[in-house]
Amino acid sequence: MEEKFSGINTALDVRSMLLFADLQSDDSERLKQRILAGFEVALIKQNPKRKVFRLSCPDGTELYLKLFVHRGILSGPFRFYAFREYRTARYLESLGLPMIHYLAWGRFRGGGFCLSEGIRAAVQARRYFFETLRGRPELRKPFLEQLAALTGQMLRSRVRHPDFHLGNILFSGDSKRLYLADPWGVRRTFFRHEHDQVHLTLPWLEMSGSLPEEEQLAGMVEAGLASGP
Repeated sequence: MEEKFSGINTALDVRSMLLFADLQSDDSERLKQRILAGFEVALIKQNPKRKVFRLSCPDGTELYLKLFVHRGILSGPFRFYAFREYRTARYLESLGLPMIHYLAWGRFRGGGFCLSEGIRAAVQARRYFFETLRGRPELRKPFLEQLAALTGQMLRSRVRHPDFHLGNILFSGDSKRLYLADPWGVRRTFFRHEHDQVHLTLPWLEMSGSLPEEEQLAGMVEAGLASGP
């Protein structure tokens, strides 16, 4: 599958692909103006199915381009990875969840892509907690309050996240807020299931041993994930 991505490597490759693609966006013309202004490109990650670039724009903002390989002739619009990820992200945003903002989706020869806004000064919540917060209780409190608010909102909204952990949550050093980073496979269910609630506890369980038990339990109780003593 590697050959699907072999022609998209440089800033010129990315710019040409986006300008000639059939962008599906709320404001395609404005987005194309941002693309025409140019950007620097850095490859963030790559595997046989996906390739992710960070686009650093002249105005100091960042965009993230995620490429997906085409999955075969049966990949209709609702099975098309790029469209599904874009649609899910925008739906989660409509529920009021702090989701990174997806700007567009589209197709290129061999696959599809999603384009999203970058979060200023963003790091993984896992890295922020273990490198900065473990020995700083005065900084932990607002972080844990936000995590409780996020997990509680997902629980009340019956949002099922199959891969929910601190690595899939971003912390912005600029806004001091948490954001959901990867909507792949996320969906809303009609009924609340016990295993969905268990999945929402995973970020809290990751901090076991590095977070006092009373703070961990207080956060889970605040989120509605556990009962109080």
